[in-house]
Amino acid sequence: MTRQFPSVSLIWIYKGEDRPDRRQQIEALDYPEFEIVEVPPHSSWSEQLQITSPCSQLYVFWCDDGKPVSNDFLLEMTAPLCAENSSRAKMHFWSGNALAVPSDVMTQTFIQECAGESSLMRLMIPVVEALAEPEERVQIAFSSLERIAPLQMDPVAYPC
Repeated sequence: MTRQFPSVSLIWIYKGEDRPDRRQQIEALDYPEFEIVEVPPHSSWSEQLQITSPCSQLYVFWCDDGKPVSNDFLLEMTAPLCAENSSRAKMHFWSGNALAVPSDVMTQTFIQECAGESSLMRLMIPVVEALAEPEERVQIAFSSLERIAPLQMDPVAYPC
């Protein structure tokens, strides 16, 4: 039986040097079907959500500072949302630098409410509120830097 992977829109803001080279590295990530939507510098996430593919099942927001990530970065980011048991998370937050959510959370109303927002930390609370049903607990997965980024002596990432 082959594992089915949800289609992903990677909403990517890059805060490093040599954007074209980094884009090539991102395109080579080990994930079967994903699109990259670049967020121009000094722009917000919500502006770019309007141009994502309507077929995307998950959004991964990534504030990329150019530090290394593993080749299975997208697999790691989406895995908690695709678990086949009761431990399935509704959101995955990776150490201040990336956030994975189901695409159906990002309604037009939500996009308008978060217009101009470029911080993942500030985006996280409205996402949790959008995911939660009344009187329901929302399961969120949190990952540390070491889980998705290779271990090294230099700092790996900085929160947006």
